[in-house]
Amino acid sequence: LDDLGGLARKMPITAVTFFVAALSIAGFPGFNGFVSKGMVIVAAHHEHYDVLWYLLLAGGVGTFLSFIKLGYYAFLHGEYDGYVEDASIGQAVPMVAVAALCVLFGVYPPGLYAILPGGFDYTAFTPGHVVEGVALAAAGVIGFVILKTPLSRVAKIPDIDRLYNPGTLYGTRGLVVGTTELYAWVDRAVVGLTRSATRLV
Repeated sequence: LDDLGGLARKMPITAVTFFVAALSIAGFPGFNGFVSKGMVIVAAHHEHYDVLWYLLLAGGVGTFLSFIKLGYYAFLHGEYDGYVEDASIGQAVPMVAVAALCVLFGVYPPGLYAILPGGFDYTAFTPGHVVEGVALAAAGVIGFVILKTPLSRVAKIPDIDRLYNPGTLYGTRGLVVGTTELYAWVDRAVVGLTRSATRLV
């Protein structure tokens, strides 16, 4: 993240869809995660699984905190000096489609209930649940503001995996890099073929 920054200006489609996805997975009101995570949290509360309920709330704050950090440093703060392009049409269409579904199911929960197995007697937008969702987000923002400066003073923390399992660490990294490079090669090939076909037509 230290090498990135300000990508929202160069990658607006990616930035917008990232923030929609982040708000969705964190469970902010108006996004699908608010409905689906809310069902789990309310069920834990109603069944008196108090420890689980508190852990789910703490996890919600942590989720907001981590995505606020990622979104802030990657897309909003600073400036990235390297060359970068926004999503291609082939990438943008599914990203925007999934983001639209996140919003659709967030503002119209019956659409989500209709594709889930079993019947549901659940109301997502109760005052208590909305306040809870906003409070978790506020706690994440406050936590980020409080921790941002102290964490920036901490020296680089070594990867713990390096100490006890270097094979897994480097094997996993190799797999991720290999998969990413293969996808990039296929993407370039498809885009190139598409351009060539378009020119022929």
